[in-house]
Amino acid sequence: MVCLSDLPIPSPRPASPADEASAAPNASEPRLSDVQAIEAIYQRLLADHGNWGADTLQAIGDVITLTGRCIVDVETIGAEMLETSAGWPIARVYADQVTGYVFQALDGGIVVEVYTRDQDSADRLRIFIDGRPVYGAPLPASMAAAGRPQPR
Repeated sequence: MVCLSDLPIPSPRPASPADEASAAPNASEPRLSDVQAIEAIYQRLLADHGNWGADTLQAIGDVITLTGRCIVDVETIGAEMLETSAGWPIARVYADQVTGYVFQALDGGIVVEVYTRDQDSADRLRIFIDGRPVYGAPLPASMAAAGRPQPR
């Protein structure tokens, strides 16, 4: 069995305007609407019924690309509470690429430590405080403040 994670991973680095222009479908490949894409994927799945493999996933990836969207692996994000040896609480938030710890400093302030898996993860890390970016490359336009999950 093949899953989406078996597809080639797209470059997650922010694209320059020149890269975006070259990645956009050309005039011979008009963008597909979401409805058209779902229909094309459905038809491909029916045509390949029982023989789903890497070529089926590549075809689905091509359809998704024609919508102007990209395919990325979605990471599981977890959280847990830990304690120091003195009993002070520590919050740990983790994903494949990053682990963060939040704890109280002895002066009453809050400390947030972030550790990345490797340099590539560090290059793709973005940190916001009160909705303002303080570290990392700008977010893609599709993730503007209105499109980002907001705390309740």
